[in-house]
Amino acid sequence: MSEIGPQLLISMYETAATIRRFEQRAIEQYRLGNIRGYLHPYLGEEGIAVGAIAAIEADDYIVSTHRGHGHAIAKGHEPKRMMAELFGKETGYCRGRGGSMHVASLSIRNLGANGIVAGGLGIADGAAMAIKQRGESDIVVAFCSDGSSAIGMWHESLNLAAIWDLPVVFVLENNQYAVVDADPRQRPGGASVVPRGRLRDAGLHGGRQRRRRGVWRDAGTDPAGASR
Repeated sequence: MSEIGPQLLISMYETAATIRRFEQRAIEQYRLGNIRGYLHPYLGEEGIAVGAIAAIEADDYIVSTHRGHGHAIAKGHEPKRMMAELFGKETGYCRGRGGSMHVASLSIRNLGANGIVAGGLGIADGAAMAIKQRGESDIVVAFCSDGSSAIGMWHESLNLAAIWDLPVVFVLENNQYAVVDADPRQRPGGASVVPRGRLRDAGLHGGRQRRRRGVWRDAGTDPAGASR
């Protein structure tokens, strides 16, 4: 990471502005029918990718999502080649075969976007395991969404990363929606992961109570009929 100062801040602003302009042009071209398939813009989330990637080294890896144009540009992808990929051109990063949701570049250490929600998190764990086994100092930054937190792969990947002490950082981007469902409609406890955890600890989450190491999560009350 570069030393924090005016030059770094200017560079971060320029990258965020580049992402915004890229997405605006991509939306324009998509509406004109020049971009096939589907398009998931990163508008309004530019600061997340720019800030997270500014904090790591060029040799570190990222794993992206279906809404990954901003991640790629922040990691160093050239907007011209990015747009070529969206247009399905041979000059794109994946020779036009990846499109909007599968931009990747091993030379830039972007292990790729993924059309499956939470699908990249297992890849992130695998890359981090390889780094650990080789005794290297790199890390993996794995981007994911609030919608992904309802997917089994999200829970499994975070659990394995913790058990194996893997060099991976999970960055959850909460844009308050999973496709068309606002966050409060997706799960009980409101729009934040933290209140949901507090409800669970207080025994107010509803449904079956969970037990951890023999201690009931609601401070000792064994719910009637629960299986031990």
